[in-house]
Amino acid sequence: MSAGTGISHSEKNEENENCKLFQIWIYPQKENIKPRYDQISLNEKLWDNLIFNYKDGKNNKLFLNQSISLWRCKYKPIKEKKLPLKIDKYNWIQVIEGNLILKSKDSNSNIFLESGDGLGFEVNYYDDVSIDTEKNLDFLLFSMPSL
Repeated sequence: MSAGTGISHSEKNEENENCKLFQIWIYPQKENIKPRYDQISLNEKLWDNLIFNYKDGKNNKLFLNQSISLWRCKYKPIKEKKLPLKIDKYNWIQVIEGNLILKSKDSNSNIFLESGDGLGFEVNYYDDVSIDTEKNLDFLLFSMPSL
């Protein structure tokens, strides 16, 4: 959804079942554009599913008014998994389901995240960052060239 020049909206779960929802706001690159709404169903395949790539707009599944790339990543238990190759310096990971350890050789740190957790982090050298998970894992990864 792009609020653009201004909108009014509300959210309601129309189903009689639990709903898991992440409401994620991204600052716009251009202001006062026409409001719009997009919705997609994401497939359930494993691995790195690119949803939006600001570098290549022709295959994007959504409109995002920002220089950002977005992946939905789903993995079975794995050790030393590298993040998608096309990540930029500034990143945000949002864990949907499961848990992970984000490892950084550059800062010599390991950060534990579980369902619902989010974390912003910088990548200076692609090969210095990896993740480990002992369970099935599902997360969103946002990547930006600048803040």
